[in-house]
Amino acid sequence: MIGFLWGTVVLVILICGAFEWFKYDELASRVQAQAKTVATEYAGTIARRLFNQFTELEFIGVSLLSPAPDGTIAPSPRTVRALYRFMALHPSYAITMRFRDIGADGKTRYFVGTPYRLDRLLAYSGHDAMNLALAVTDMRNQSNLVVWHDGGLDFSSLAHRSPHQAAIGTNTKPPASVADQVAVPGLPLEVTASWPADYVANRWIRSGWIRWSLELLFIVILALLVMLVARSRRREQMAAAALEKARRVDDLTGLATRTRFEEEISALCRGVAPGRQLAVIVVDIEDFSDINAHIGRDGGDGILRALGQRLATLPDAVLQARVGADSFAFVHANIAETEMHARIDATLALAAAPFEVPGASAQTIRISLGSALYPADADSAASLLG
Repeated sequence: MIGFLWGTVVLVILICGAFEWFKYDELASRVQAQAKTVATEYAGTIARRLFNQFTELEFIGVSLLSPAPDGTIAPSPRTVRALYRFMALHPSYAITMRFRDIGADGKTRYFVGTPYRLDRLLAYSGHDAMNLALAVTDMRNQSNLVVWHDGGLDFSSLAHRSPHQAAIGTNTKPPASVADQVAVPGLPLEVTASWPADYVANRWIRSGWIRWSLELLFIVILALLVMLVARSRRREQMAAAALEKARRVDDLTGLATRTRFEEEISALCRGVAPGRQLAVIVVDIEDFSDINAHIGRDGGDGILRALGQRLATLPDAVLQARVGADSFAFVHANIAETEMHARIDATLALAAAPFEVPGASAQTIRISLGSALYPADADSAASLLG
């Protein structure tokens, strides 16, 4: 029963562990999906910015070729402002976008070129709660243009790195996982998203500690209940064992009780060999109440213990028992009927020796003996004690 209950506790622990593993795996999959979503949004942002700039550059070129009302061709104020804005950009980490207009004769009518800063093109404007690193790779030569992480762009020494290596920026510790690469629509670019090695575990801990506390509380309560049941069961067993001992063993002398004597005498009777006898000898201490009054109850108990110890030393005697307040019984099995008197004489000799009593003089007692033989005197074990 107790083993089954402890097995239930172990089963609950295993179930909680499996559930937490499922929650961790579910969170890892959700982080993977979220990272891919961010990478997709980032790729779309890059594509929109580039196409918007190409459109504006084309507009500038067309504006330069449009005649004024007086027939002259000159840039409009809007075109001039756009050109100034383009040409004033910092040249570092820039790409050049060009627009060329070809006339009917196949010659270039007008050519417009402008640098476009990568930090404006590739900056990520979304809110990143996952602390992602977003690497942009040019798939034509597998070179890495930039890595966005920690709210800024990192252009340092990226050309020799793979997309996965570039995704970790200046760190030497590899990412825990990398989302699938996302292509930038219409351009030979791809975006790779990665996250710190401990991100999923930390997020799992932050999101799960309340659930863990409840699971732990449930397991502790269940274990305490099992312990209480086990303790109660042990107490019941100890009480039953103590009751059984009190029923079968006399507390004062350590000999068998009358109940045990009556239970075991039947088996001894059945084991008597043909032509042999089973002798039951009963010893009664005469005037024991006077002895108690003279030397005290403790002294009387000492005499009872000493007499019981002496009877236990009788040769061939078995099943020594205290069958009354001041009476004892024991058995001699498989003896000849003629041996009975010798057994009685040995018993009388044991009882005749004085008994030492602490705090009093040595005491002698008088006893009376009764005996019966089976099957000579009695036809059943129950009638042997009378």
